Amino acid sequence: MRPTHHLDILIRSAHIDRELHARLLLLTHRMLAHGEHTLAVAWPDWGDAPGEFGLLFRLFGEEAGLALFDGQLDGLRERKLIRSYPVAAVPASASTVAYLRHRTIEKHTPGFAARQARRNERLGAPKPTRQPQAINCHSLEMQSVSTGRSYALFLKREAAAPEGAGGRQYGLGVTLPDF
Repeated sequence: MRPTHHLDILIRSAHIDRELHARLLLLTHRMLAHGEHTLAVAWPDWGDAPGEFGLLFRLFGEEAGLALFDGQLDGLRERKLIRSYPVAAVPASASTVAYLRHRTIEKHTPGFAARQARRNERLGAPKPTRQPQAINCHSLEMQSVSTGRSYALFLKREAAAPEGAGGRQYGLGVTLPDF
């Protein structure tokens, strides 16, 4: 994907910024599920501390898809939770960035251990011995559209997306200009 345009969304409530990032990412996921538009997500204010996404959510894509996305933000704008800026052309940039789903971290979560224990119980296998570890990573609490269950979506930032990077259904795993 070579994005031509971007939409910047400023989160105005810092005390609920992660919830708003998750809501915007879920909207991206839903639009991608319809398959009409190609979108990619970036967090230009990404910080080094775990969970520090900053207050800017940037979405890349074609003009029509970004305008459609922006049109679905009226409720958040009316409540003064966000401010969106006009869709703009992507400026030339020498550096690139990719935001990826961090799947290896998931194997150290309590949820993974519980799923593994349930699976082993069904199969009559011994209980797993691996204990969940403390996780020090960027993550967003998401809610599954299909099951309604909540889960942590772990994320990482790299200079470029490796071949076959996962998470594209969320607008992740795409090499984007960094500006």
